[in-house]
Amino acid sequence: MKRLIKKLKLIFILLLFLFGCSNSVSEKVQPYFLLSENTCSFPCWMEITPGETTASEAEEMLERLVHRYAQKGIEITYTKDFTTNTYGNKDYFYYVLTPGSEIFIGLYGDDPVYEIYIVFLNTPTVSEFVANYGVPNRVGVCYTGNFVQTHLIYEGLRVLTKSDIPVYDENTKTVAIENFYDNQVDAVFFNWWRPEVIYGFTFDWEDMAQTVVINLDEEDSNTNCYGEFIP
Repeated sequence: MKRLIKKLKLIFILLLFLFGCSNSVSEKVQPYFLLSENTCSFPCWMEITPGETTASEAEEMLERLVHRYAQKGIEITYTKDFTTNTYGNKDYFYYVLTPGSEIFIGLYGDDPVYEIYIVFLNTPTVSEFVANYGVPNRVGVCYTGNFVQTHLIYEGLRVLTKSDIPVYDENTKTVAIENFYDNQVDAVFFNWWRPEVIYGFTFDWEDMAQTVVINLDEEDSNTNCYGEFIP
């Protein structure tokens, strides 16, 4: 009986150790691994391509993803869920939860998925994201209403930053983007229906180190951004 109790204690201790190791691995994982360890070329993500991969195929890919990272001690879960839109219709999506981030994969029945959003739960600053993932090819700027939206542009994907109300000078008709590196990352975004955004303004990463003043009259005439700036 004593031997049995000792064995049970040893098994219990071993399970605690393994569970603790698994948790510590997940806690140490940076959310950027979902980008840096991508298994295909963006806008494909983990073998799921907006506009090509059906919902059932996406679920197969998610099952493989869960299994692959479970072997590394990293817990990833997913569920199928929906929201009700303004027309009363249900918009379905896969909701994927990983250490430090959550992913939304938009669905139309079993048609190809139409978009993928990756949201970082720790809302890193722009400079933190770039330090971990790399310098973007360009920074794109769009505006809608009195908000300015800036995107970090990489090959095959866009990183959305928090929308901000810029400093507007009515006399010169210019807006100023200040402290951009301290802004927060909102989400990583890929879709198929609008793969190429023509920004109103584009800048090099280094340009954003200081206050950027934008003359609204110099907007790219071919832009397909959101609309007119309304101060």
